[in-house]
Amino acid sequence: MTFVDGFKDEMAQSVTISPYASGGLYGPSWGSGVAHACAVQHKIKNIIDKNGTAAVSSMQIYLDGAVTVGSMDKVVYGGITLVVLAIGKDYDIENPSEVYGLVIYT
Repeated sequence: MTFVDGFKDEMAQSVTISPYASGGLYGPSWGSGVAHACAVQHKIKNIIDKNGTAAVSSMQIYLDGAVTVGSMDKVVYGGITLVVLAIGKDYDIENPSEVYGLVIYT
């Protein structure tokens, strides 16, 4: 069972993720965006960001574990490009080596 299957009712939102391609002379570029079902939570959380620094996340985006996302990818929700502070993994309780879900902290 996937994260989306287990929480189908909560996965009513959509986020578009464009993979980071390069940081060329004229700035970063990204590949084609793909829309993914997600659940969004607006909660203030203290986290450690991708640079290892203490940060505050005000929005968390929950995705299926099969989704590929990196900290340099472009994440667009509601027409707004979000700053990715960190990406967390949620592991399957029955099989702890399997990633069940992902959390994008913004």
